[in-house]
Amino acid sequence: MLATYTTKPFTDRTWANYEQGKRPIPDREFVLMGLVVGATPEDAEAVGRAEAGKLLRQEIERRRAPIVSGVPKETIERLERAVQEINALPFSEKQRNAMVEVLMRKVNLMLDLDRQQVDIMRDGTP
Repeated sequence: MLATYTTKPFTDRTWANYEQGKRPIPDREFVLMGLVVGATPEDAEAVGRAEAGKLLRQEIERRRAPIVSGVPKETIERLERAVQEINALPFSEKQRNAMVEVLMRKVNLMLDLDRQQVDIMRDGTP
């Protein structure tokens, strides 16, 4: 899921080292990890990461701004709301992350199917 948020993801091993406290987490990586697990800026600030919280807030706001021309604001809000609803469920973080990942796969699958349909209509081949 990290690759969803950056073109320069770090390895699973690095993530594990951060989680286990073997290495301090730089703000950039902390923000990326926060995006993956659905952390809020307040969560970051609550654990003493004020600067990371500020950066996370900026990144969340940046991502809220529609970057795809023609996508209705309502669609973006519905997707965000679905993720928030999942993150509010009384399940483990691992379960919630898996649910968000499934949701994103569904969205991407629909987009892939749409692309295939457009390709068929464009040149007659699937």
